[in-house]
Amino acid sequence: MNINKLCHDYKKSITEYIDTSNESLLEDAYELGRLAMQKDIGILEMKSIHKQTIAELLNQTSTVKELIEKLEICERFFDECLAPFDMAERSFKEVKAELRLDNKLLEEQVVKRTHDLELHVTKLKRIIDQVVETIAFMGETRDAYTFGHEKRVSKLAQAIGTRLGLSDEKLEAIRMAGKLHDVGKIAIPLEILFKPGSLSEEEMSLIRTHSTMGYKILSKIEFPYPIAEIVLQTHERLDGSGYPHGLKEKDIMVEAKILAVADTIEAMSSHRPYRPATSIDIGLKVISENSGILYDKEIVDICISLFRNGLFSFKKDDKAA
Repeated sequence: MNINKLCHDYKKSITEYIDTSNESLLEDAYELGRLAMQKDIGILEMKSIHKQTIAELLNQTSTVKELIEKLEICERFFDECLAPFDMAERSFKEVKAELRLDNKLLEEQVVKRTHDLELHVTKLKRIIDQVVETIAFMGETRDAYTFGHEKRVSKLAQAIGTRLGLSDEKLEAIRMAGKLHDVGKIAIPLEILFKPGSLSEEEMSLIRTHSTMGYKILSKIEFPYPIAEIVLQTHERLDGSGYPHGLKEKDIMVEAKILAVADTIEAMSSHRPYRPATSIDIGLKVISENSGILYDKEIVDICISLFRNGLFSFKKDDKAA
């Protein structure tokens, strides 16, 4: 049944009811009205149909008595037939108002929960940073020669990662792992760390265990990023000549590949007991010659570009950081 026919039948039932006072016609009118409203005919439109019908009936009235009778019937019709529609409309408005109130309360709860969550995340990040800084400080205080090394490596690695277009999560992982990549040296005897001159193969083998030791230390902490795994792979090389597991290109995490380049550049530019510092240019030459062999070519190109174009430099105050 289309909406035009509904309205026509509805109007007809009203007319017949007023003319005859037949109660069954009132029920028919009510049912047709209900169907019409389900077809998106609003209460105001329903009342407009009533008024038009009543106006037509009144125009047809010839005597005052008939006019009064029909007005009384019309009034009763409004009371009995339209009351349910008015009630439904009021009920709808009340429900709508309740829903708006509920939505407002929910929005306030969401805002509060979001705020609380942001505070919790901020606090958690601060705690994690404190853990990272404390562990890094513990490692660096044992070795005056490398004090500030991890912070400098972290900054360069972040700069490379940013140019590489890594996500914020990966950049944060690089920042943390950079500051902790040498923490395993805590387990290396000081006489080896401070030994002047060349190290023996046995001593170098012991030095190389710091990656595994760093992994063991960091894997006991539930970082939001794979920090322990990155630290473990920092000294792996594309051709499989690195340590501790001799991983090759496709098996090495991009974060570790970046730290490998940053660590090489910073280490070569800093003094060590067994060798003097070299210039940045020499360090850049070394990674360039080994681009695509030991180090990722794209990462090497970005690192060289950062220094050559003056977009990055190691600051003196990083040494004392």
